[in-house]
Amino acid sequence: MVTPERYWELALSLPHAVQGSHFESMDFRIGGKIFATWREDKRQAVVKLRPDDQRLLMETMPTFLSPVTGGWGLKGWSRVDLDAAAEEDLRHILAIAWRTVAPARLRKNG
Repeated sequence: MVTPERYWELALSLPHAVQGSHFESMDFRIGGKIFATWREDKRQAVVKLRPDDQRLLMETMPTFLSPVTGGWGLKGWSRVDLDAAAEEDLRHILAIAWRTVAPARLRKNG
């Protein structure tokens, strides 16, 4: 189990990550692009993955990772069940999400 506060800390620990807001969600960005969100009213953590990464991770981590509904899920956006996730797995997922949107110059060093 990972608390929302720890999720935020892990997201912000990634190189050059900043916190912002998007509609009703807190978001975490790199280079102006969102790689993760937190929606308090739904207590929902979401990460941006490539569809291929999403499929692979869902095969290996099906107990706490699922696509969001609709077209966003088809594009790789994935819900993370923090109650079922281990911190090590969440750290790995957030790093993949960060690399999904980070500019190439930062990915080399991140």
